[in-house]
Amino acid sequence: MNKLKISGLLTSFGLETFSSQIIFIFIPLLLLMKGNGDLIASITRALAYIGPVILGFYIGSIIDSSNKKALGFFVSISSSIVTFIYGALSLYYNMLATICFLFFLSISGYLLNNLRVTVLPLMIEKSKLKNANSFLLIIENLSLLISPIIASLMLSLINPSFGLYLLSFCFFISSFLYLLSLNSTDTLNREVKNTNFLQAVSILKSNKNFVCYIFAMMGNNAFVGVFSLYIMFYSQESGVFTTSESPYILVASGIGAILSGFISSKLIDKFNTSNLIFFCGVALIFIPTPLFFFHNKFSFYFASFGEGFFSSILVICVWTMRQLLIPKEILGKITGLTSAMFKLSMVISIPLAGYLADTTKNSFYSLISSSLWMLIFLIPLFLNILNSRANNN
Repeated sequence: MNKLKISGLLTSFGLETFSSQIIFIFIPLLLLMKGNGDLIASITRALAYIGPVILGFYIGSIIDSSNKKALGFFVSISSSIVTFIYGALSLYYNMLATICFLFFLSISGYLLNNLRVTVLPLMIEKSKLKNANSFLLIIENLSLLISPIIASLMLSLINPSFGLYLLSFCFFISSFLYLLSLNSTDTLNREVKNTNFLQAVSILKSNKNFVCYIFAMMGNNAFVGVFSLYIMFYSQESGVFTTSESPYILVASGIGAILSGFISSKLIDKFNTSNLIFFCGVALIFIPTPLFFFHNKFSFYFASFGEGFFSSILVICVWTMRQLLIPKEILGKITGLTSAMFKLSMVISIPLAGYLADTTKNSFYSLISSSLWMLIFLIPLFLNILNSRANNN
């Protein structure tokens, strides 16, 4: 595949990520501004991850056996149409319509993310996967730099529908980039294994190291899901940021993630993967610490930067190991299964954080709960590292 087509493909991923991130930042904050509680706002945020949990394995099965060019176009154009209708009818004032809309975007967004994971190994050499994953994460987090700003602007608009029209247009462009960037013959697995759910689980269990990486990733996702939402809510409660300003905190996370993207491939080459993932997990546990002692804008930006930096390195490690260890012909199914596990931790942790905030009337406790999730899910990797060292001695 030539560089022009690769650029088009990466641009389509960037547009999808940009649009989805704005929507899943904008809607919870809009609901909070309209007088809804933390629990309602948390549930709408968690809807970003419910699709993969319910349908992840089956979506992966579809991707393994599909024409990926046609599939990418269909999903993106559908997202464009649904987003346009949601804005045109001002359905963001209707809770049921909002839940259905976010659930749809959760499924479509996950399908496109899974598509990305399965397309890359079909197009580039294994030795270049870590570099490709780093570059994709840079693109994803460049959009994260922009999306909080756009979400903040949308909150200040008299009619938020104008912003949704723009996002609909982004999905529209993305759909045609799939047609221009992908060749049907290049992205169709010719030997698709008829692997059922239990067989997929068995494949995962056969690699104990990777199972530990999965748990670490679940902890990472639970941490990021809770932290990125409640650092905004807590910044408002503490009076450091206004509601419309709070999304700017996530810009620091994007900067940290982009920086990690430039150095992660070198770190993976230099350090043991298990040790690197464990180190990043421990660092995340202590990320909220500055907010214990300081209530100023710098402490919020500093904590958000650290979250983006260390979580992104962890993600790149796990993404790369999954692509290296899993055969291409079943990568979609395994990606579906593992992504369901990754997102399950978010579906559980974010509403619980919302319940905790509503009960205690203080978002700080919910923010700190993010560290507890990371700690719990890091234990299997810690024990595995200890066991490996004991065996080596």
